[in-house]
Amino acid sequence: MLCYFYKFDYDDCAGPDDVEPIIRDVRMFAIADKYFIAPLKTLAAEKFAKRAELEWNTDHFANAIAEVCTIVPEHEDALRVQ
Repeated sequence: MLCYFYKFDYDDCAGPDDVEPIIRDVRMFAIADKYFIAPLKTLAAEKFAKRAELEWNTDHFANAIAEVCTIVPEHEDALRVQ
């Protein structure tokens, strides 16, 4: 999240766990929701949608969906509607 505040993006900022980018999008969305950072939330949803179109038939996508169901609040359907 700190990388976003400096660069307004987070793709080139790998975290300590170095997860797949689509899963990082889900986690960034959840963090943005928790801390009320609307631009980051929008960016994460857009990146998730683009990656989902390309990765819908991979294990990474399945893991990302599980992550959405686990950490994204139920009132937030931006990642679920995609």
